Amino acid sequence: MDFLGMWLNCDGITIDPGKIKGLTDWPRTLKNVKEVQKVLRVLGYQRPFIPNFAHFARPLTSLLKKDTIFEWTPEHHASLDTLINIVTSSPVIVAPDQDRQFELEVDASQFAIGAILWQQDPANTKKLQACGYYSATLSPAEQNYKVFNKELLGIIRALWHWSHLLCGTVLPVLIWTDHRNLTYWIEP
Repeated sequence: MDFLGMWLNCDGITIDPGKIKGLTDWPRTLKNVKEVQKVLRVLGYQRPFIPNFAHFARPLTSLLKKDTIFEWTPEHHASLDTLINIVTSSPVIVAPDQDRQFELEVDASQFAIGAILWQQDPANTKKLQACGYYSATLSPAEQNYKVFNKELLGIIRALWHWSHLLCGTVLPVLIWTDHRNLTYWIEP
């Protein structure tokens, strides 16, 4: 079943194969800002399937800044290649199941935050399946935050992003972060 360029099948939600074919044929060297805007719009529709989209797209979005001289560098080429390779690898996200526990993995870098919403595979409890990806570029003020505040901001934004799934769940949501001072336990 096709819905907004996504396919729903027994494995989960995938990108429409026609959209993937279009991206494989996309030129890998862009000549101006208009071409960068166009490719970012196309890839923006595939954002739910791209982990750390904001991180990988940063070199391309930096070309869109006002008063920036357009110069296509190997960094921009690598950024575009990475994004297209992720999309063309036929990523799958599973439909969330409210009766199973959610796990939220969050990370922050100097300029972006990212999160993955996971659930255990019912057939193999040692395997996690992605229900969705979230990423955002930090504002200049947020880039000045201490690392633990960036990690906490990532947690807050991810919880807000998936609040429609996480509010009211019977099982507690497990949150994974690589920053030790954000670790604590709340008794139910």
